[in-house]
Amino acid sequence: MGFAIPSNLARAIANQSIEQGEVTRGYLGIVIQQLTPDLAKSFDMEPGQGILVAQVAEDSPADKAGSIILQVNHEEIGDAAAFTREVARADRKKRILLLVREDGMQRFVALQ
Repeated sequence: MGFAIPSNLARAIANQSIEQGEVTRGYLGIVIQQLTPDLAKSFDMEPGQGILVAQVAEDSPADKAGSIILQVNHEEIGDAAAFTREVARADRKKRILLLVREDGMQRFVALQ
């Protein structure tokens, strides 16, 4: 059995391990899912325009986030896998800025 890890991810993990003596991953405390065409329509949005927050862990960093995430640190997110990679890559000591949509309104939320 073999496993494949993208080289840029392996390099980042190795560098963090060497520089800090440990590897940390970003955590928001949410379960996400792709915004399917049917879900996008129900939110009056276009498919691929964001990701749906399906569940939020109580007392997690994302406890006050909206129901749809549109951007992470000013980068548009339309793919759940890309969002997961971006959050995992984030430094736990720094804030993550999300552009979220809730009840048709957009707002920025800073999480740490």
